[in-house]
Amino acid sequence: MSGRTGYTCVRHTLCILNTFMWLVGCAMLGAGIWLRLAYGGYASLLHQYAIISADSLCLTAGVITFILAFCGCCGSWFQSRCMLITYFSLVVVVFTLQLVAGTLAFAFRGEVSNALVDELRAGIRRAYNDSRDNAVAVTWDHLQLQFQCCGVEGPDDWFRIAAWPQEEWVPRTCCLPKYSDVEDCGQSGEPDQWYSAGCFQRVKMWFIERLHIVGVIGLIFAFVQLFGMISSMLLFCTLGYKRRSHTYKSYYHHSDT
Repeated sequence: MSGRTGYTCVRHTLCILNTFMWLVGCAMLGAGIWLRLAYGGYASLLHQYAIISADSLCLTAGVITFILAFCGCCGSWFQSRCMLITYFSLVVVVFTLQLVAGTLAFAFRGEVSNALVDELRAGIRRAYNDSRDNAVAVTWDHLQLQFQCCGVEGPDDWFRIAAWPQEEWVPRTCCLPKYSDVEDCGQSGEPDQWYSAGCFQRVKMWFIERLHIVGVIGLIFAFVQLFGMISSMLLFCTLGYKRRSHTYKSYYHHSDT
């Protein structure tokens, strides 16, 4: 009886946990779609690295979480060895990729930061113009207003770009609040009227200040993945043993009741 109770507890816990993760995956998909429709310009800021834009990351994470949770929930609920081993294999692959990606990102954090800065500057120089339908312009205006910054690392990033090749201008969203009502503030040539801090450092500090939240979320997902791997393999092995035993058929019907 204790074996049956432990097996049933693990099975139901894994099912409930993956149901919750399935809802999280749906939420990530919804957030990714909303970001893609409302702030699609974020993907255009890093043209060569569009895969790491906020909307792309949310969509990718949502799809992976959705598939993992579906396999885990169905495998535990229907006691399917095929679904359980698929779930275990996928979790191992995802966990390994996360570990490798995190290690590489930490080891080469300087090179990654420099590459992002260069790509952001290239996007400003090539793709920015002040028309209302320009995705890059809309996104940069939103960033500079939200974080009270100017350019990637400072106002100089806006000087002599393709939109104004002979001028040292900045967008109007670079202007300090007390000068925001001044017409052509960005074309005044007065740096004292503009934000001096770059957006890259401001956004970076915003994430660092919330690093504890990211850490807690990461630990929760790591625990869920570890529990899922152990539980799925335990259920897989137990089902194999039960189906080879003479008492499995009666046990199976008893557990369903």
